[in-house]
Order: sequence, then C-alpha cells, then structure tokens
Amino acid sequence: MPAIEDYETESGYDAPIQFWLDYWKEQGVKFPADLDPLMIKALISVESSFDPKARSKDKKSTASGLMQVTDQMVRVLGGFPNKKCYIEARRNLIHVNYEDKLDPLVNIALGVRLLGHKHSQAPKKYGDGARASLIGYHQWNFKGEVYADEVLKRYRNAKRPK
Repeated sequence: MPAIEDYETESGYDAPIQFWLDYWKEQGVKFPADLDPLMIKALISVESSFDPKARSKDKKSTASGLMQVTDQMVRVLGGFPNKKCYIEARRNLIHVNYEDKLDPLVNIALGVRLLGHKHSQAPKKYGDGARASLIGYHQWNFKGEVYADEVLKRYRNAKRPK
C-alpha cells in the first residue's frame, strides 16, 4: 500500500487495515464502493498521525487511539442503548471495554466498523460514496465536509505516481 505523505514509514498498519475491512465486509457490513484501505490509512493520518496513544486535544472528548475512537462509538458499535433507550447499531456488533479501544488492532476494528455504520446512516444529500462516510465519521455538517476533504486530499496524494 502506498505511503501517506509525511508518514512514509507508517506501513505497519497496512495488514490490519486490510484485514478489518475484509472481515467486516464478510460479516455483511456495507461500505461505499470507493472506500479502500489506503483511504482508511489517510483517515488515520488525519486522526492521530499514526500515534496509537493519541488522545483528543479537546478535554471533553474521549477520542483516543489511531482512529480516535470515542466511548460513544464503543457504546454504539456494541449495540448498547443511549440515554433515551435508543439502540443505533443492531447488527455486526463489536463488544469491547473502553480501555480495549486503545489497542491499535481493536481501534482499527472499531474505526473501520464505524465507517460502515456511517455509510448506512449517510443523509442522501451527501451521496453514496466514501466521502459521505468520512463526513459522518467526523460529524454531519460543514466541519465534517472539511474533514472528509482533507482525508481525500491525503488519499489522492498517496495514489499519485511518484
């Protein structure tokens, strides 16, 4: 897999990214057709600069790890209800504790699964491609669009022949 610009030595996560994308697809999780492992690698570069111990700079956030998984993501992907007793994810659940999300392999498993979940929730105005899933990964608004565009810029730069 090509390197992400400024992160040429970070190929150690290529195999886990590919594994978890393949695994979740085999489990029936739907992903956008244009999502590929390199795009997930670009997302990791934006989220954590490939630092598996990265923590959000926002003191109120519980985001941590390579893909900046939050405690809320752990709850949602585990199929647990929110305060209003609504269960968001009902299939292909992944049950881990909040500390486990710091393990790089678990963090990638959760982050990739979340991309599929966000794909299933994408508002029609964002279309059906990977950009929509990336927007949702961050948040469904203009900030999410800016975020998705940064991930896609890094992705396109990595794909460009050197």
